[in-house]
Formats: sequence, C-alpha cells, structure tokens
Amino acid sequence: DAIPRKTAPLRKMSPSRPADGLRHDETEANPFPITRMPAAFHNVVGVGQMSDQERFVHKVSESCITKGVISTVAGFAMGLLFGSFMGMGEGVNQALASTEGMSFGHRANVAFKVVRGSCWSWGKNFGLVGGMFAVTECSLEKVRAVHDIWNGTSAGCVTGAALAYKAGPKAMCVGCAGFAAFSAGIEYLQNRGI
Repeated sequence: DAIPRKTAPLRKMSPSRPADGLRHDETEANPFPITRMPAAFHNVVGVGQMSDQERFVHKVSESCITKGVISTVAGFAMGLLFGSFMGMGEGVNQALASTEGMSFGHRANVAFKVVRGSCWSWGKNFGLVGGMFAVTECSLEKVRAVHDIWNGTSAGCVTGAALAYKAGPKAMCVGCAGFAAFSAGIEYLQNRGI
C-alpha cells in the first residue's frame, strides 16, 4: 500500500474573483502576492484595471497643458545655460573695453549684468519655443488621433510662423519652413532610433 501524501487544500474562489485567477480572496494567505504594474503597462499587457489615482495621474501627465508647462520650464533652463555661455564672452568684452578708471569689482559687475540679461533673453525665447511647440504638437496628435512625423512637422511650422508674426507674412513663411524642416529632421532621426 502506498503511503498517502498530504496535499494542500484547494483554495475557494471568491465570488468577485475574475476568471483569469490572478486575484485572490483577501482572507487567503498568498505566498506570492501579485504586485500591481505601473499604469503605463496596463494597456500593453492587459493586467488589471487602473485605480482612480492612476487614472488621474495618467490624465494629468498626458494633458497638453502639462506637456506645455514641462517643455516651457525645460526650454527656459536650456536657454539660461545657453545664454550664460553666449553672454560670458560679450560680458568679458564689455568689461575689458571699459577699463579706464574702473576697479575690478565694477568691471565684474558690468560683465555680470550682461550675462544676466543674456540668460534672461535666451531663457525666455527657448521657453516660449518649447512650450508653443509642445502644446501645438500635443493638440494636433489628439485631434488627428495619430502619432506620426506630421504632428511634429506641423507643430514646427506653426511655431516658426507664430514667432515671426511681427515681421510680416514673408518672414512667417520662412519661419514656418525652417522650423518644419528642423522638426521633420528631428522626428525622422528619432523614429530611426538614432
């Protein structure tokens, strides 16, 4: 006669347990708890439903306003960095040109004011371009319901034309063409994985 082996008792399925068997009753001891996947993976692998908080975070992060704010801040920071390098040379030149009767501290102050003005100007411009481009591209993507190269290219055209608005129609066309070509090139390189 064979010796009977002890087998683990079968767990009862709770009424709310789905057919895929992934969720367990709260009273059951589960040695391998199922961890919730981030909201970004829910649509990819089809596991679970998003909670209200995850749905809210997803909605806010995919909002065109949020993308615009993030791009504006990032563009402003890039502009500050770029402006500091561009303004440094000009500031040093102005400080060295006005050496007659000025102390080192006064010359350093002149250079600092030039760098500060350059940082503000470049930061403002980069922030404006980044925010305008991001909001336009996001809006086009939502309206067209397609993610392709034409969203970025069209957003570049709109941004370039809007920036050249005060210079007239000819400048708007040049700005549109320039920004659209640059955006298309960047989109092409990104899609190729470079």
